[in-house]
Amino acid sequence: MKEYCLPFCPYRKKDTYCTENIRLFRSLPDEARKKLCTLAIHTQRERNEIVVHYGDPIDSILIITKGEVKTSICDEEGREHVFDFLHAGQAIWHGLFLKDPRYTYDVTSVSNVSLCFIRRSDFMTVLHKNPDSAMYLIEMLSSELEDANQKIVVLSIKDPTARVARFLIFHDSRAHGQEIHMKLEDMANAISLRPETISRSIAVLARKKLIARTGQGRIRVIDSVGLAEISRDSKE
Repeated sequence: MKEYCLPFCPYRKKDTYCTENIRLFRSLPDEARKKLCTLAIHTQRERNEIVVHYGDPIDSILIITKGEVKTSICDEEGREHVFDFLHAGQAIWHGLFLKDPRYTYDVTSVSNVSLCFIRRSDFMTVLHKNPDSAMYLIEMLSSELEDANQKIVVLSIKDPTARVARFLIFHDSRAHGQEIHMKLEDMANAISLRPETISRSIAVLARKKLIARTGQGRIRVIDSVGLAEISRDSKE
């Protein structure tokens, strides 16, 4: 199912544009962001559908307007390794500025999702007309590198409960106070722990009233300071 984004995008019901809150577009003038929205293609996918495959050309910016997706690869033995989870209001665009860019992971829908695709060629045309945005993009790429470093820190923590605590802090900061939607298996693949270990750690954190389970695969962070203390104490 494909439709041109306006007026079908859910953001239009709020009289806004999905590009308004996405870092990649933040430095562009309002008219440039609106122009990209009029050129975007809107599509919907059901849960557990592969949106893009490893090796596909990166010919569009993928914006999640509803639901959640994950980026992952499978090794030669069929084990899945999850890189990241992205929810409504986030975008996938890494590698966009490389020569002959291609995905180095699969993108799979975690839930039913609504997506917008903004073609790489359309974005580059707008960017060339707004050269002042180049410096902002450099700053943003530096911030993305910092996020990658934070993921390395998570994996360096040996204590399982402390590792889960740090992982939840990271994702809570990106969810802007919303619930974290994630299956145990996906969390386990993301931070290299067994699902049963994740379950026990979550139970410990819930008993300490640092988090709350709000449903299957749903977690709400109650006390981020307390989570930080647990992850910090494990290093001392």
